[in-house]
Amino acid sequence: MTPAWQKQNQAGLAAALNRIHAVLRRDSGEASLPKTGDAPALETVCALFHLSPFERDVLLLCAGMELDSRFAEACAGQPPTFALALASLPEPHWSALAPSGPLRPYFADAR
Repeated sequence: MTPAWQKQNQAGLAAALNRIHAVLRRDSGEASLPKTGDAPALETVCALFHLSPFERDVLLLCAGMELDSRFAEACAGQPPTFALALASLPEPHWSALAPSGPLRPYFADAR
């Protein structure tokens, strides 16, 4: 990994997190900005696990709670839930929790 890749990856991740934060806050101006491309590592994870755009956004929602303090306010201080993801994120689908779905093992372990 080169410094240029790391910089591009960090900028892409920050842009993706900003988009999810805008969606949570229902800030239509920011949320409707054209997608600039995900971080290279995020694209790799999505490809390896065959994540749909909604599943990618669920992953970003969870990561955002750990990486960006603004997410706690946007989620009213509560941990992110699948109900929040279904209500807030674009293109929601219940199949993200299907037993064969790529995110299912992680939801099953959360207690």
